[in-house]
Amino acid sequence: METLRQDIRFAFRALHHARATTAIAVLCLALGIGANTAIFSVIHGVLLDPLPYAAPERLVNISEINASGGPSLLSPPLYRQLEEQKALFSGVAGWILTSQDLGNVSEPERLRGVRATTSLFSTLGVAPLLGRTFNDTDDPRSSNPVVVLSEALWRQQFAADRNLIGRQVTLSGRKHTVIGIMPMSFDFPISPTRRDFWEPLDARDLGDVTMRNNRALRVVARLAARHSNFQPPCRLNRATSSALSM
Repeated sequence: METLRQDIRFAFRALHHARATTAIAVLCLALGIGANTAIFSVIHGVLLDPLPYAAPERLVNISEINASGGPSLLSPPLYRQLEEQKALFSGVAGWILTSQDLGNVSEPERLRGVRATTSLFSTLGVAPLLGRTFNDTDDPRSSNPVVVLSEALWRQQFAADRNLIGRQVTLSGRKHTVIGIMPMSFDFPISPTRRDFWEPLDARDLGDVTMRNNRALRVVARLAARHSNFQPPCRLNRATSSALSM
């Protein structure tokens, strides 16, 4: 023990006399540990965690093959054709990324979100923690704006107030009625920087919805039960945490 104490005292004296070298070494060690922790968090959240959706083996991402042979987003006309394939898909949903400023709160912030067709949550097979998810009546062309919030945002900004359902929040200066809260386990798309809200997609935001070269939509679909063993062609990708991530 005496030898150990002497070694420790010697080490501290050496570090004290070489303070600059010690500071650099500690900084490098901290950066290395931080970087490895961040990388593991991303890999664990995106690749290792199970998908928070019902029967994820039946979910597929759909992309169009462009002229160079690579994947691209889908046009609204092609999306409508996929919706008609009832024998193959039990659900099809289109979506785009968005962001909005949360206003009329004590700490305004920029939120990360998704605009999606009203079929998104039913296609994923998920239920809210509170309230409800989208239905056909929530189409922005025929209803007032509605929004589904993440549990994290609900707890952080609204103190987990269960009475928030049916009340309005302000997103980028526009009032939205809160219809549901998604549980902490849910995220779509899967991302280390989780989504804060989901709102119905207004097709008018996509530009000319009759143009086949208007490739604006990301698409996720659920294979019909009788096609659960279906081997998709190259333009359909089985859902994995990485395939449904951003």
